[in-house]
Amino acid sequence: MIIWVFILFTIMPTITIASTDNDWTRLVDISDDVLEMVKQERYDTAKKLLDQFSEEFYELDFFERTYTMDELRIMTVTHSNALHAIATSSIPHHIKVDKAIQFRLVIDAIRSEYNPLWGELEHTVMGKLGNVMSSYEQKQSNEYSAHLTEFFRLYEMIHPSLMISVDPTIIQTLDSHISWLDKVNAEAVSSVEAGHYLALVDSELQSIFDGVEEDEADPSLYWVIITTGSIIIATLTYVGWKKYKATRQRERSRQKN
Repeated sequence: MIIWVFILFTIMPTITIASTDNDWTRLVDISDDVLEMVKQERYDTAKKLLDQFSEEFYELDFFERTYTMDELRIMTVTHSNALHAIATSSIPHHIKVDKAIQFRLVIDAIRSEYNPLWGELEHTVMGKLGNVMSSYEQKQSNEYSAHLTEFFRLYEMIHPSLMISVDPTIIQTLDSHISWLDKVNAEAVSSVEAGHYLALVDSELQSIFDGVEEDEADPSLYWVIITTGSIIIATLTYVGWKKYKATRQRERSRQKN
Protein backbone atom coordinates (compact mmCIF):
# COMPACT_ATOMS: atom_id res chain seq x y z
CA MET A 1 0.00 0.00 0.00
CA ILE A 2 2.73 2.43 0.98
CA ILE A 3 4.64 1.80 -2.24
CA TRP A 4 1.60 2.68 -4.37
CA VAL A 5 1.03 5.87 -2.40
CA PHE A 6 4.66 6.75 -3.11
CA ILE A 7 4.22 6.02 -6.81
CA LEU A 8 1.00 8.07 -6.92
CA PHE A 9 2.59 11.16 -5.36
CA THR A 10 5.69 10.73 -7.50
CA ILE A 11 3.83 10.62 -10.78
CA MET A 12 1.21 13.31 -9.98
CA PRO A 13 3.59 16.28 -10.51
CA THR A 14 4.51 14.86 -13.93
CA ILE A 15 0.85 14.59 -14.88
CA THR A 16 0.22 18.17 -13.68
CA ILE A 17 3.17 19.48 -15.70
CA ALA A 18 1.95 17.72 -18.84
CA SER A 19 -1.61 19.00 -18.34
CA THR A 20 -0.41 22.55 -17.69
CA ASP A 21 1.85 22.53 -20.74
CA ASN A 22 -0.97 21.27 -22.95
CA ASP A 23 -3.36 23.95 -21.71
CA TRP A 24 -0.80 26.72 -22.13
CA THR A 25 0.18 25.45 -25.56
CA ARG A 26 -3.46 25.88 -26.51
CA LEU A 27 -3.47 29.46 -25.15
CA VAL A 28 -0.25 30.27 -27.02
CA ASP A 29 -1.83 28.93 -30.22
CA ILE A 30 -4.88 31.15 -29.71
CA SER A 31 -2.70 34.26 -29.21
CA ASP A 32 -0.84 33.32 -32.38
CA ASP A 33 -4.13 32.99 -34.28
CA VAL A 34 -5.23 36.40 -32.97
CA LEU A 35 -2.14 37.99 -34.48
CA GLU A 36 -2.65 36.26 -37.82
CA MET A 37 -6.29 37.36 -38.00
CA VAL A 38 -5.38 40.97 -37.21
CA LYS A 39 -2.68 40.97 -39.88
CA GLN A 40 -5.33 39.80 -42.37
CA GLU A 41 -7.71 42.51 -41.08
CA ARG A 42 -10.19 39.86 -39.94
CA TYR A 43 -10.96 41.81 -36.80
CA ASP A 44 -14.24 40.09 -35.89
CA THR A 45 -12.53 36.71 -35.87
CA ALA A 46 -9.62 38.11 -33.85
CA LYS A 47 -12.05 39.52 -31.26
CA LYS A 48 -13.80 36.15 -30.94
CA LEU A 49 -10.44 34.47 -30.42
CA LEU A 50 -9.54 36.94 -27.67
CA ASP A 51 -12.86 36.18 -25.97
CA GLN A 52 -12.13 32.47 -26.35
CA PHE A 53 -8.70 33.01 -24.79
CA SER A 54 -10.33 34.59 -21.72
CA GLU A 55 -12.78 31.73 -21.34
CA GLU A 56 -10.14 29.02 -21.63
CA PHE A 57 -7.69 30.86 -19.41
CA TYR A 58 -10.14 31.21 -16.53
CA GLU A 59 -11.10 27.55 -16.87
CA LEU A 60 -7.56 26.50 -15.96
CA ASP A 61 -7.43 24.35 -12.86
CA PHE A 62 -6.28 26.26 -9.77
CA PHE A 63 -3.15 24.10 -9.45
CA GLU A 64 -2.26 24.74 -13.08
CA ARG A 65 -2.08 28.52 -12.60
CA THR A 66 1.68 28.76 -12.44
CA TYR A 67 1.91 32.47 -13.25
CA THR A 68 2.67 35.28 -10.79
CA MET A 69 0.33 38.14 -9.93
CA ASP A 70 2.53 40.55 -11.91
CA GLU A 71 2.31 38.27 -14.94
CA LEU A 72 -1.46 38.05 -14.54
CA ARG A 73 -1.71 41.85 -14.37
CA ILE A 74 0.46 42.36 -17.46
CA MET A 75 -1.40 39.67 -19.39
CA THR A 76 -4.77 41.18 -18.45
CA VAL A 77 -3.71 44.69 -19.50
CA THR A 78 -2.25 43.63 -22.85
CA HIS A 79 -5.27 41.44 -23.57
CA SER A 80 -7.57 44.39 -22.82
CA ASN A 81 -5.46 46.73 -24.98
CA ALA A 82 -5.51 44.32 -27.90
CA LEU A 83 -9.26 43.82 -27.58
CA HIS A 84 -9.87 47.58 -27.45
CA ALA A 85 -7.65 48.28 -30.46
CA ILE A 86 -9.24 45.54 -32.54
CA ALA A 87 -12.80 46.58 -31.66
CA THR A 88 -12.23 50.31 -32.30
CA SER A 89 -12.65 51.16 -35.98
CA SER A 90 -10.89 54.53 -35.67
CA ILE A 91 -7.62 52.93 -34.54
CA PRO A 92 -5.25 52.39 -37.52
CA HIS A 93 -4.42 48.89 -38.72
CA HIS A 94 -0.75 49.11 -37.77
CA ILE A 95 -1.67 49.95 -34.15
CA LYS A 96 -4.01 46.96 -34.03
CA VAL A 97 -1.14 44.78 -35.24
CA ASP A 98 1.22 46.28 -32.64
CA LYS A 99 -1.22 45.49 -29.82
CA ALA A 100 -1.72 41.93 -31.09
CA ILE A 101 2.05 41.45 -31.25
CA GLN A 102 2.42 42.91 -27.76
CA PHE A 103 -0.11 40.40 -26.38
CA ARG A 104 1.51 37.52 -28.27
CA LEU A 105 4.94 38.39 -26.84
CA VAL A 106 3.54 38.53 -23.30
CA ILE A 107 1.93 35.08 -23.52
CA ASP A 108 5.20 33.67 -24.83
CA ALA A 109 7.26 35.42 -22.13
CA ILE A 110 5.12 33.91 -19.37
CA ARG A 111 5.78 30.40 -20.67
CA SER A 112 9.34 30.79 -22.00
CA GLU A 113 12.09 30.78 -19.42
CA TYR A 114 14.61 30.60 -22.26
CA ASN A 115 14.81 32.28 -25.65
CA PRO A 116 11.59 34.37 -25.51
CA LEU A 117 10.14 35.69 -28.75
CA TRP A 118 10.90 39.31 -27.90
CA GLY A 119 14.61 38.41 -28.20
CA GLU A 120 14.08 37.88 -31.93
CA LEU A 121 13.31 41.58 -32.32
CA GLU A 122 16.84 42.57 -31.31
CA HIS A 123 17.99 43.59 -34.79
CA THR A 124 14.80 45.56 -35.47
CA VAL A 125 14.86 47.46 -32.16
CA MET A 126 18.61 48.03 -32.04
CA GLY A 127 18.65 48.97 -35.72
CA LYS A 128 16.04 51.67 -35.16
CA LEU A 129 17.94 52.96 -32.13
CA GLY A 130 21.03 53.07 -34.34
CA ASN A 131 19.11 55.32 -36.74
CA VAL A 132 18.22 57.62 -33.84
CA MET A 133 21.85 57.86 -32.76
CA SER A 134 23.04 58.47 -36.32
CA SER A 135 20.58 61.32 -36.90
CA TYR A 136 21.58 62.81 -33.53
CA GLU A 137 25.27 62.76 -34.48
CA GLN A 138 24.43 64.44 -37.81
CA LYS A 139 22.20 67.03 -36.08
CA GLN A 140 19.24 66.12 -38.31
CA SER A 141 16.33 67.29 -36.19
CA ASN A 142 13.42 66.05 -38.34
CA GLU A 143 15.00 62.65 -39.00
CA TYR A 144 15.93 62.31 -35.34
CA SER A 145 12.35 62.96 -34.21
CA ALA A 146 10.91 60.51 -36.77
CA HIS A 147 13.36 57.73 -35.87
CA LEU A 148 12.83 58.35 -32.15
CA THR A 149 9.05 58.04 -32.54
CA GLU A 150 9.49 54.73 -34.36
CA PHE A 151 11.91 53.49 -31.69
CA PHE A 152 9.40 54.38 -28.96
CA ARG A 153 6.73 52.40 -30.85
CA LEU A 154 8.93 49.30 -30.95
CA TYR A 155 9.97 49.66 -27.34
CA GLU A 156 6.35 49.97 -26.23
CA MET A 157 5.62 46.78 -28.14
CA ILE A 158 8.20 44.71 -26.23
CA HIS A 159 8.03 46.54 -22.89
CA PRO A 160 5.36 44.36 -21.19
CA SER A 161 7.19 41.14 -22.07
CA LEU A 162 10.47 42.66 -20.85
CA MET A 163 8.77 43.33 -17.52
CA ILE A 164 8.10 39.59 -17.27
CA SER A 165 11.49 38.31 -18.37
CA VAL A 166 13.94 40.90 -17.01
CA ASP A 167 14.77 42.17 -13.51
CA PRO A 168 12.30 45.04 -12.88
CA THR A 169 15.05 47.33 -11.53
CA ILE A 170 16.89 47.06 -14.85
CA ILE A 171 13.73 48.00 -16.76
CA GLN A 172 13.01 50.89 -14.39
CA THR A 173 16.46 52.34 -15.02
CA LEU A 174 16.07 51.94 -18.77
CA ASP A 175 12.58 53.50 -18.64
CA SER A 176 13.90 56.57 -16.82
CA HIS A 177 16.50 57.17 -19.53
CA ILE A 178 13.97 56.66 -22.33
CA SER A 179 11.53 59.02 -20.58
CA TRP A 180 14.18 61.74 -20.63
CA LEU A 181 14.63 61.30 -24.38
CA ASP A 182 10.87 61.42 -24.88
CA LYS A 183 10.60 64.63 -22.86
CA VAL A 184 13.16 66.62 -24.85
CA ASN A 185 12.50 64.90 -28.21
CA ALA A 186 13.77 66.97 -31.18
CA GLU A 187 15.47 69.47 -28.90
CA ALA A 188 17.90 66.70 -27.95
CA VAL A 189 19.77 67.20 -31.23
CA SER A 190 21.41 70.31 -29.82
CA SER A 191 21.96 68.77 -26.39
CA VAL A 192 25.25 67.14 -25.37
CA GLU A 193 23.40 65.38 -22.55
CA ALA A 194 21.19 63.60 -25.08
CA GLY A 195 24.22 61.79 -26.47
CA HIS A 196 24.92 60.49 -22.97
CA TYR A 197 21.37 59.18 -22.55
CA LEU A 198 21.33 57.61 -26.00
CA ALA A 199 24.55 55.76 -25.18
CA LEU A 200 23.04 54.53 -21.90
CA VAL A 201 19.88 53.29 -23.62
CA ASP A 202 21.93 51.57 -26.30
CA SER A 203 24.15 49.85 -23.72
CA GLU A 204 21.27 48.83 -21.45
CA LEU A 205 19.10 47.46 -24.24
CA GLN A 206 21.98 45.56 -25.79
CA SER A 207 22.77 44.05 -22.41
CA ILE A 208 19.15 42.90 -22.07
CA PHE A 209 19.17 41.26 -25.50
CA ASP A 210 22.55 39.67 -24.81
CA GLY A 211 21.09 38.16 -21.65
CA VAL A 212 18.55 36.10 -23.55
CA GLU A 213 19.45 32.44 -22.98
CA GLU A 214 18.92 29.74 -25.53
CA ASP A 215 16.74 26.85 -24.45
CA GLU A 216 19.13 23.90 -24.49
CA ALA A 217 16.71 21.62 -22.65
CA ASP A 218 13.26 21.94 -21.18
CA PRO A 219 13.69 21.96 -17.36
CA SER A 220 10.51 19.93 -16.99
CA LEU A 221 12.22 17.17 -18.98
CA TYR A 222 14.62 16.63 -16.09
CA TRP A 223 11.68 16.15 -13.73
CA VAL A 224 10.13 13.61 -16.09
CA ILE A 225 13.43 11.70 -16.21
CA ILE A 226 13.82 11.78 -12.43
CA THR A 227 10.24 10.77 -11.65
CA THR A 228 10.19 8.07 -14.30
CA GLY A 229 13.41 6.64 -12.86
CA SER A 230 11.94 6.80 -9.36
CA ILE A 231 8.83 4.92 -10.46
CA ILE A 232 10.89 2.18 -12.14
CA ILE A 233 13.13 1.78 -9.08
CA ALA A 234 10.15 1.77 -6.72
CA THR A 235 8.29 -0.79 -8.82
CA LEU A 236 11.33 -3.09 -9.08
CA THR A 237 11.88 -2.78 -5.33
CA TYR A 238 8.26 -3.67 -4.64
CA VAL A 239 8.35 -6.66 -7.01
CA GLY A 240 11.61 -7.88 -5.46
CA TRP A 241 10.20 -7.56 -1.97
CA LYS A 242 7.05 -9.54 -2.91
CA LYS A 243 9.20 -12.26 -4.48
CA TYR A 244 11.40 -12.43 -1.38
CA LYS A 245 8.33 -12.67 0.89
CA ALA A 246 6.81 -15.47 -1.20
CA THR A 247 10.09 -17.42 -1.11
CA ARG A 248 10.31 -17.08 2.67
CA GLN A 249 6.72 -18.34 3.06
CA ARG A 250 7.45 -21.42 0.92
CA GLU A 251 10.55 -22.20 3.00
CA ARG A 252 8.56 -21.95 6.22
CA SER A 253 5.87 -24.27 4.80
CA ARG A 254 8.49 -26.90 3.87
CA GLN A 255 10.09 -26.66 7.34
CA LYS A 256 6.69 -27.30 9.01
CA ASN A 257 6.08 -30.34 6.78
